[in-house]
Amino acid sequence: MSAVRRSQTAATKTKLTHYPGRSPLGQLEVKAALSRHSSRSTRRHEGCTDQPAAANLLAQLRTACYSASLDFSSTMAIYIALLRAVNVGQNVVKMERLRELWSECGCKNVTTYIQSGNVVFEAEGRPSNWSQAIEQRLAAETRLPVSLILRTPAELKRIVAGNPFLKEKGIDRSRLYVTFLGGASGKDALKKLSAVNAGGDQFRLSGKEVYLYCPEGYGRSKLSNAALEKALSVKATTRNWNTVNKLYEIASSSSAAKRG
Repeated sequence: MSAVRRSQTAATKTKLTHYPGRSPLGQLEVKAALSRHSSRSTRRHEGCTDQPAAANLLAQLRTACYSASLDFSSTMAIYIALLRAVNVGQNVVKMERLRELWSECGCKNVTTYIQSGNVVFEAEGRPSNWSQAIEQRLAAETRLPVSLILRTPAELKRIVAGNPFLKEKGIDRSRLYVTFLGGASGKDALKKLSAVNAGGDQFRLSGKEVYLYCPEGYGRSKLSNAALEKALSVKATTRNWNTVNKLYEIASSSSAAKRG
């Protein structure tokens, strides 16, 4: 690294770590990200004069977990993060690395469940801030974009209790799934979903969730994430019924839940 870039990087570190009003969450993020990104950013920008490593580092940090810390709260809450398009094809992130990413952002009691991208954690601040912050961090870790949808234990409890297919006869529970939507589906959602050629599969729309029954398995279903995202214009990710119940169990047994 040239003397100029070393000077710029040092100045950036000083500016970030002494940013006025930074919360403890933001301070933790700066320390972790500086350690992890500095050497990689230097190699990536070696010989580049118009985009020095320090400028790149500053941009990454300011658009990552610091945004979550702007709404610092004294109340620790439990969240369940559901990732879309992780560990599919070459878009691979190990669960150990996911736990590290969440911890680097200041999250506590981080737990992952299976490889499909499920993270239960405790944190302070608004859910929307955490969604944006962690998505931006994941962007630096994966080949393709990874979407993130958050739910609370209370929401999962309602989802588990409200599955309409459980009341129907002849339902194979191993063929039940829940598609989580990233936002409101809109007043015409039912009409739009009905226009999808679902074949032998069935769906039930309930708020920000779509309950699915796929007798031949989800892998053959035409009610895929991509199909629902196209129909409803919101991001979506799907979990089987066993995973939904397991995530609720993990979230309910967390330390914050016990304190509550």
